[in-house]
Amino acid sequence: CGFYAVWAALKYRCSSPRACYWEDFGGRGITYTPEWELFENFYADMGPTYQEGLSIGRIDNDGPYCKENCKWETQLDQIFNRRVSKNKLSKYRGVTLDKRAGKYVARVTFSGRKVKYLGAFLSENEAAEAYDKYVLDNNLPNKLNFS
Repeated sequence: CGFYAVWAALKYRCSSPRACYWEDFGGRGITYTPEWELFENFYADMGPTYQEGLSIGRIDNDGPYCKENCKWETQLDQIFNRRVSKNKLSKYRGVTLDKRAGKYVARVTFSGRKVKYLGAFLSENEAAEAYDKYVLDNNLPNKLNFS
C-alpha cells in the first residue's frame, strides 16, 4: 500500500483511540520515536531498506516504533511475531485451555493459515513442549515457548 501509507498507519494506531487495533498498540503503550512525527525522518531511517509489499514490524513487540526496533517483514513474518494472546487461558504459544475437557490443546499455525492439531494434554507444559517439538522437528520459523 506504499511507504507513506505505512508511516501514516503506524502513527494512527499508536496515537488515535479510534484506530481499529488501538488496544494492541497505543492502548497498551506502544509509541513511535518523536523524530518520526515528520515523514522525512521516517523515510531517512527506513526508506533505504523498504520493498513494496512488506510491512513494518517491531523486533521487540513491547517496544516502540524506532529505527533500532523496526524491520520490514512479510505477512508470514508478522504472523510468527505476534505476542501471546491474553484471552486464551494459557501463557504459552500454540496452547489453549479446553474448559469442557479440562485439557490443554496444542496447535501450530504455519504457512499463514494452516493449523496442525497436536493433541490434548493434562498440563500446560506438556502441550507447550509438544508445540516446541513440532516446530523444531519441522524446521518452522515459529517462536518457541522454551529456549
